[in-house]
Amino acid sequence: MFLYVDNDVVIKLAEYELLLSLYDIVTMLGHNIHVLESLPYVVGVNNPDRANKIFTSASSLEQVRQFLSMVQPARIMRASTLQIINSIDEPNLDEGELTLIGCAIESAEPGFCSGDKRAIRAVNKLVSTQTLTFHHCIIIILEHTLKILINAMDIGDVFERILRKPDVDKAVKLCFQGATTDTVVHVISALESYINDLKKKCPSLTFLELDSFGCRYN
Repeated sequence: MFLYVDNDVVIKLAEYELLLSLYDIVTMLGHNIHVLESLPYVVGVNNPDRANKIFTSASSLEQVRQFLSMVQPARIMRASTLQIINSIDEPNLDEGELTLIGCAIESAEPGFCSGDKRAIRAVNKLVSTQTLTFHHCIIIILEHTLKILINAMDIGDVFERILRKPDVDKAVKLCFQGATTDTVVHVISALESYINDLKKKCPSLTFLELDSFGCRYN
């Protein structure tokens, strides 16, 4: 799979200091990660003032620095794809998301990873009206990535990193509120509730199943 990851997911996982862990898991399973060329500017890699507004710790920025040295840029290669992307007028899809969608269109085995559920619903609308052909693309949201991390890492470590940064994401905060290693089943259930709710609202899209990705939660 060629996994096209939006900036918001990168930023949130870096804040949790889980970004490099996800990279290791994904690449070990044989998948490739591509990110937007805007990412270093968005997070302020060379702009400390901006970086301080994005991240609460220097270690989070350092995670992104290392991540950027290992991943590939997401670039639309075909003029025909650019024409399709430029013809889309959807307020819930920004330029970065449209770029990743264009890259996914050109890929034989794409995954589109976004933390913006409104964007996913917008893609579903475009597919349902046949404005966009996207049936071959696997949709992955932030909650999926956390399930992958819980499955592959020490559960207590994952919980600790997320719980000490409760303001990173509202939905994640609710899923992990009061979480302990003894309540992992409840955390997984809460994450799945968000995933399943979005799946119901987006019947024209194909969402990630962890066993097909190369790992399964037990």
